[in-house]
Amino acid sequence: MKTSYRDAELQIGYITYMIVGSYFGKVICRTPAMEAKMKLYYHLMNEKDQLRAEEDCDRFAAERVVPLLPESADAETVEVVLRMDGDTAVVEFSDGIQRFEVRGEARGRRTEFSVSVLPAMESDVPYPAQEEKD
Repeated sequence: MKTSYRDAELQIGYITYMIVGSYFGKVICRTPAMEAKMKLYYHLMNEKDQLRAEEDCDRFAAERVVPLLPESADAETVEVVLRMDGDTAVVEFSDGIQRFEVRGEARGRRTEFSVSVLPAMESDVPYPAQEEKD
């Protein structure tokens, strides 16, 4: 089955989510509908293309993402937002202090990735538990 560029971007988004997410202790996806859509398109990929894209993403993560992560990343719980920005898959990991935005884009047979470290948005910071009033 031939896939469109949009399909390929959804596939890359899911691969990025799986591989970069594996560096954290626990991942909570805040966009389950997009997660399901990306997963569906990922499963439609042929095995050769899956393997090539996973290898590209794994190499990128090891070289460019891991050095940016805190040493305690493997014990941290992060929230993830999956989205599309035009033809680019965007996967945002947030620990409440900072966000790691990983972008993936299919370029023919190549996949290009980039990562940015951003401060957490106000909505990323969990609110402290409210004390009950009598």
